[in-house]
Amino acid sequence: MYYVFPIFKVRRVRFSKFLFLTCTILFNMAVLFLIFKYLGISFNFDLSLVYEIRSRYVESNIPFAGYLFNWVGYAINPLFLSYVFNKRQWLTFIFSIFIQLLLFSQTGLKSFLFVPILVLGVNWLYQKYGSKKLYLLTTLLIGLTVALGILSYFLMGDIWVSSLLTRRTFYVPALLSFYYYDFFTSRGFTYLAQHRLFGGFLKYPYSLNPPHLIGSVYFGTPEMGANNGILGDSYMNFGFLGAILWSFVLILFFKILDSFCDMDKNEVLIGPLAVFANAFTNSALLTVMTTHGFLILLLFSIIIPKNRIKYRSEG
Repeated sequence: MYYVFPIFKVRRVRFSKFLFLTCTILFNMAVLFLIFKYLGISFNFDLSLVYEIRSRYVESNIPFAGYLFNWVGYAINPLFLSYVFNKRQWLTFIFSIFIQLLLFSQTGLKSFLFVPILVLGVNWLYQKYGSKKLYLLTTLLIGLTVALGILSYFLMGDIWVSSLLTRRTFYVPALLSFYYYDFFTSRGFTYLAQHRLFGGFLKYPYSLNPPHLIGSVYFGTPEMGANNGILGDSYMNFGFLGAILWSFVLILFFKILDSFCDMDKNEVLIGPLAVFANAFTNSALLTVMTTHGFLILLLFSIIIPKNRIKYRSEG
């Protein structure tokens, strides 16, 4: 179905390097200013404190942070990090890492900490082995991750590795997808009424939003936000028809992204796109597009400058 859609032709933007660097720096400086004003500049690398830090961050009620921090941490900064890594611009590379670590330290969101590792790892593998071998290596890494969790449990009695890398990544999204299917099959679909964009003229039938509703029914904890990815989201809204509709929407956006890309941009975009591959398994489609910044990534992809480095052959 992906290949049925045509690729749109988009002309390269003039002064793209100036626009890309200027916009990236402005967004990063805005994040730096808001953190300095409302939370202070400090760093934390203790994962046991993330929930305490997250509560403090929510209570601070920083204006625009719900969008701005996510846009920078998931879209703009990973794209910038990938670009300066490829260009070997180490000073700006350090600044980009500094912003990611600051976002993690002040929000308690672990994903901000692991995003640079994912981006740089995928970027390096793509440069070294090309796209064809990257798929095989990704499969092998997934197998090694599962094996590492099993070994840590049987050899050391430790479930932390397995819980963080295996359970949370592979099993929890699948379990939540089933819970969404089970709940909305028997109680009817929401038809996008839960979204603020449509809530003004569509009636949402529940007192809790879908993630907290699932958390309340299946885990007995209304405070728990059981967020699910595009499978649960599409079925919740329109049933099996929703899965087809959401597929078409994703194809459309990736075709638009293809129209901006050439060999120069592929190597910069491959890492940030891996971030959103994970986001689409853990969050609703409209949430990923808006709050998490996938649309921002699309806009920035238009103005990515020429990379101009030597590429490895795909053969």
